[in-house]
Amino acid sequence: MNIVGVDIGGTKMYLCIPVDGTYIEHTVPTGKECTPDYLREEIHKFLSRLPVKVDAMGIGISGMVSGDQYVAHSVTLPNLNGITAYYFSDGMDAWLLNDLRCATYAEVANYPNDEVLVVVLVGSGTAAGIAIDGTVLGGSIGFAGEVGYFPVMTETGIQYEDDMSGGNALLRKTGLTPQELLEKIEKKESESVQLIETAGTYFGMAMAGLINILNPSKLIVGGRTITYPGYLDQAMKVCDHYALLPAREACSILPPSDAVRSVALGAIEYVKRKYSDR
Repeated sequence: MNIVGVDIGGTKMYLCIPVDGTYIEHTVPTGKECTPDYLREEIHKFLSRLPVKVDAMGIGISGMVSGDQYVAHSVTLPNLNGITAYYFSDGMDAWLLNDLRCATYAEVANYPNDEVLVVVLVGSGTAAGIAIDGTVLGGSIGFAGEVGYFPVMTETGIQYEDDMSGGNALLRKTGLTPQELLEKIEKKESESVQLIETAGTYFGMAMAGLINILNPSKLIVGGRTITYPGYLDQAMKVCDHYALLPAREACSILPPSDAVRSVALGAIEYVKRKYSDR
């Protein structure tokens, strides 16, 4: 069976399909103004160039997905609100999931024997995926793991975790592009360094909270935002300090198995499971 995996994020859409032991891949830019028509056209262009017939498609998206078919709410890609998997599929079997659920399916495939596995990614925002005995939790309506919406107390009042640790919040506060912010951090400009330290502190609090509540054997941590110099170091310091010691000692904190493809590969894994359950 040939299955395409699609990762629709805040800055790019990545598509891949495994064929004869390798990946055929394609990447196109997205952005907040990205339209559903543009994404569908790029998906169909990719499908038309493939040397194999595609049987199904799994799509991961940065946003809150109800069930596995409907985008209920996406701050990162607001024009996709209300879109269904069928819109992109052109009649073939297709499923639509939150990107973190997809990444979690990918990691479960790599660590099938872990009783409790948590995946947390910090890109434009912050979110987590949770798996118990190999079963990825969706929640009653599909919103499990929305760590970015966890309320935290700040000097200016209660904010969401996303507003304190997410990549979009960092860029909004500075008015810079990711590359410009990186350059300022590398030059050790105090304001930018402090901003990253504060963001890392709040992310470390989220990591400690996940460890204390879920007691995972593995916490997979990834995403573009943690690559800012100093961000993950600060987060680890805070996590180690505030996580319950026995739970922290039982938890391995690891990078994603495949940081580039994890969402797309997880979407493919989900589709495989849907077919095996039939």
